[in-house]
Amino acid sequence: MNKYFLFLFLILPELIHAQIISSNGNLMGEFINYEQNLMPIEDSEAFVVPDSLQLKQWKRMMTHFLSESYSEAEDSLSSNFTNYEMVLLTDTSFVNRTYYLIREKTPLVYGWGLFVSDPDYQRDAIVAVPHPLFDSYTPQEGVNLFQYLGARVLTMAGTHRCANDEEAFSDGTTSVCSESKTSEKFKVSDMAHYDSSAFQIAHEAIKELSTNVYAISVHGHADSDCEDVFLSNGRSDDPQASLQTLRDNLIAKGVDAAMTGDGSSCTLAGTTNVQGRYLNGSNNPADDQPISNTGYFFHMEQGQDIRRSFDGHKKVIDAFADLIPRVFSTFTIPEYPSLIFNEIHFNPASDANNNGSVGSVSDEFLEIINTGTKAINLDNWIIADYSSDRHVVPATTNLLPNQALLVFGQNSFEGSFGGATVQAASTNALSLSNSGENIYIKSPANDIITMLDYPGDVSGESITLNPDITGTTYIAHSTADVDDGSFFSPGTKINGDPFLPFIEISGDAGWRMMAVPTQKMPISDLNNFTPVQGFGDGFTRNLYSGWNGTEWEYPGSINDSLQNGEGFIFYFYDNDNAESSTLPITLRGTGTVPSSDVEVDLHTNGDKWNLVGNPFDKPINFGSISVSGGALESLVGQVYDPTIDNYVVTTSLGDSISSWQGIMIQNASASSVTFPISSIINEASFLKEAPKDRAYIVFSLTNSDQTIGDEMVLFFSNNSTFDWDSNDATQLPSLSNSSVQFSAISNRNDTETVQTQFSLPLDFGSSFEIPVRITRNNIGSQLTLRVKKMLNIPENTSFELVSNDGLIHENLLPDKALNITVADAITNTYSILVQASSSVGVEHDRDQPNEFIVSQNYPNPFNPETTIQYSIPKSSTVSIQIFNIQGALISDFIDSKPAGIHSYKFDGSGLSSGIYFYKISTSLGFRTGRMVLLK
Repeated sequence: MNKYFLFLFLILPELIHAQIISSNGNLMGEFINYEQNLMPIEDSEAFVVPDSLQLKQWKRMMTHFLSESYSEAEDSLSSNFTNYEMVLLTDTSFVNRTYYLIREKTPLVYGWGLFVSDPDYQRDAIVAVPHPLFDSYTPQEGVNLFQYLGARVLTMAGTHRCANDEEAFSDGTTSVCSESKTSEKFKVSDMAHYDSSAFQIAHEAIKELSTNVYAISVHGHADSDCEDVFLSNGRSDDPQASLQTLRDNLIAKGVDAAMTGDGSSCTLAGTTNVQGRYLNGSNNPADDQPISNTGYFFHMEQGQDIRRSFDGHKKVIDAFADLIPRVFSTFTIPEYPSLIFNEIHFNPASDANNNGSVGSVSDEFLEIINTGTKAINLDNWIIADYSSDRHVVPATTNLLPNQALLVFGQNSFEGSFGGATVQAASTNALSLSNSGENIYIKSPANDIITMLDYPGDVSGESITLNPDITGTTYIAHSTADVDDGSFFSPGTKINGDPFLPFIEISGDAGWRMMAVPTQKMPISDLNNFTPVQGFGDGFTRNLYSGWNGTEWEYPGSINDSLQNGEGFIFYFYDNDNAESSTLPITLRGTGTVPSSDVEVDLHTNGDKWNLVGNPFDKPINFGSISVSGGALESLVGQVYDPTIDNYVVTTSLGDSISSWQGIMIQNASASSVTFPISSIINEASFLKEAPKDRAYIVFSLTNSDQTIGDEMVLFFSNNSTFDWDSNDATQLPSLSNSSVQFSAISNRNDTETVQTQFSLPLDFGSSFEIPVRITRNNIGSQLTLRVKKMLNIPENTSFELVSNDGLIHENLLPDKALNITVADAITNTYSILVQASSSVGVEHDRDQPNEFIVSQNYPNPFNPETTIQYSIPKSSTVSIQIFNIQGALISDFIDSKPAGIHSYKFDGSGLSSGIYFYKISTSLGFRTGRMVLLK
């Protein structure tokens, strides 16, 4: 039986056979020989400036070296820097202590220096000698400091500081390399003042491994005006307590010592030392001074009397020993990126890239998963086989935990592939051997991070870990997929589910009302796809995490998390300015998808609106939510639709809410709502059949190109009343500066209410007139009204747009667009007349009606008079009663009327504004209606 192995980085030394030379000798002798016999001298032009790739490779190697992963460091060294070697040196002159030494072979090619690591270090400190040929005796002092302190690292520059004429781009000037002793820029061979060097990289690597590493930069001076030892933290001000302690220790040992800030006339402050700048927090040490002073970096200028004798060295050693605590421990090997090959397709026989054809090159793919807990930046990482590099990962490629990177052989793929990051091989072919081979993932510095050895005994389909990610062997995909036996699942799990929930944001720039389908997703994770602005970066805020009843609220920090079940709004810019992204882009949710009910706390502040969200990675039935601790003002949610820059109600969506969707709900007194796991529905259920005891019609009012608009819903239900009920919903303002709103007007508790959903009983009578308001902001006056959707509306029900001046009286039909002109920014001159009669729209002889009909009063709203028209097919006693909203009888009229059409004029002069009901009773039955008095 064949076995497949996923070789992790930690076992690679057994495969590559790292060779570290073992030697007995004298560490001091190594340094002195290097300084006196090998090091390029002044004006030699022998220092080679590392290029960007070499710096990356050296950084990776040095990280291994300083974290005591010496075999891996040697592998990297021998692969990328063949003129360097690593030596396990037993210092026979120093109690047989063993050190790992990186030295350049002769003849020197780079001139980058010597580097020593003590695997059994006693103090977390780095001793650095930046000017060994200029500051005499500092190499010897550096070795003594390193060995007697038991420091962790010793590094010495490999050339004279004036070896090259080429100027460094770092800040600062000096006169030490000028024959005329005039001020000039530092040279690239000056290791204390040039940051693109192996010497600087050693400091960066140790700082990343140890937050509070002490760094001692050993220099010499010949200024008789200065003290024998002059100290600074690499700054001309802000001396830290550690600096004062060190100075006082030296003085106590009889050394003439001073420091910055204590009144000394010496000006050797070391403020342009790039190692000091970096260790004090500068991200650009060549140009920028640090904003802080950590107190862990020590720039030490010394006269010759201190540097040239061991007695002088001993005093400095003892002073530092008193300051730096012993640790008696080694450092943990750093955590390397956790990447695995989850699926590989090397011998295609069917269409894997979904482009409609089979290609032996284009349908090959590799599926790589980040199995760690942190996002990985894969810029310029490499996928390779034995013979060559096959794919260089493009810049700005970030892989979230559990996210998939899918690499096809060629750029001919179609689809989203479960939201994976999908790329084509940069060499236009993965060239996966059908007979098996090794495949590597390598860092930009060419270090191997992960390796897959596959034998190639499966043809025509992919092989995959089973189960995904955690499996230990690779098997044929059709064997692993027990659901349908598919041959591959590029970018998704074996069963086709995505590794991470995802959503594609498309369309135009603007706000999106959203929610995350995972628990506690860090806001910073959104930065992997498009910038989150407004957190101290000088840009306009583009994320708000909720509505507090008065205003939009925002997180305190980008390190805060988005909570499951709570909504947020996010503005997408659709450009590539200031690191923004053009649309469409794919967002992915990090963290765990909830597998049980999700409860979300509510507030009752201000207007009581709450921004909640679908907590699951699938659509839900909004009508399934439950309320605790009180009641909601309305059971209708509102969803922001960016295609019209306005809200739509959940009614118009069939109560289906998609994943990643935020929802506004208006609270009354509830303490929380619960989204049950049982509310999850299938995608196809968006058009599910609605209950027969409810009906609605959705009106859409848009500008000419339908890019800006609004919806208003008339809702009919057995549970609805003529007064406000839980099926009504108030209007929310658009998030955009350009908008239109189409709203119903009602009177609620003697207060005008603007509604986006207006509910009526199913048995509302023969007719009902609803005043409407149109509001437009920054758009033209020509608008189009349409019936967007109808559900369960009886065939004999009609809807007509009526203008109060009588000039418009138009039927609203699903296949008809009605163009209207709205001259004013706000107008209340329209109503929608709802009629429920089989005779609607049919002309009758005014003297011979064949049915008892009561029409909506006109005008409505009215002030103070309105007319109610009714018709009876035969003579009858007619009773007309007017009631207020509390049901009290206001007016009662009784008369005998012949067959025909009649009118009754009602005068509300003595009444207050509000909703009133009329009831007309005859021998043929009764009809009711609602009217609104607005004064």
